[in-house]
Amino acid sequence: MRYITAKDNYIETVISKSRFLTYVYEIEDAEDAQQKLSVLRKKYYDSTHICYAYISDTLGNEFKFSDDGEPAGTAGIPIYEAIKNGGYRRTLVAVVRYFGGIKLGAGGLVRAYSGCAAQCLDSADKGEFVSSIVYEICFDIGLYSKVSRMLKGKSKILDQIFLEKVTLKVAMPEETDLKFLEDGTCGQCKITQISREFFDYGTNLQY
Repeated sequence: MRYITAKDNYIETVISKSRFLTYVYEIEDAEDAQQKLSVLRKKYYDSTHICYAYISDTLGNEFKFSDDGEPAGTAGIPIYEAIKNGGYRRTLVAVVRYFGGIKLGAGGLVRAYSGCAAQCLDSADKGEFVSSIVYEICFDIGLYSKVSRMLKGKSKILDQIFLEKVTLKVAMPEETDLKFLEDGTCGQCKITQISREFFDYGTNLQY
């Protein structure tokens, strides 16, 4: 299982004289989202609306959206749909509007908010999180170079301890078959499963 997050980003758009300031944030949870919204409300206290949506969990089950005074369904839901349809999780999008004197109508508002959200999400850097298993791998120090080569491109090393033996704490995508490690060391590695978590491997993982 994989999901993506959008890294923090900002764009400004003018539509029919209204200013739309769109913020994207990577969030830890719903509380983090609300804290970031609180900061925006203080910063843009004189704005007409601050509409938003977020998905705060990894499965897409925990979400919230708000029209903040815009006609019902014209802001929060379009922003939410942009997040959901893009496959994002743990992501907040907030759009600050300064009314410019020209009414956009319901359809115009939907296009404005969904368009701003999609544009800001598309232009943001991404993080891909992969459902992974964390292992503890213990072996003789003479195997260190060989084990390191085998793990390269297949794992994320979280910790290394060098005593009489080497102990590596590594994360690997849950679908990874550990047979390559067992066969490559003739069974000389002791492998213990520790936990199951999501990790961002960046560009280091070779799929």
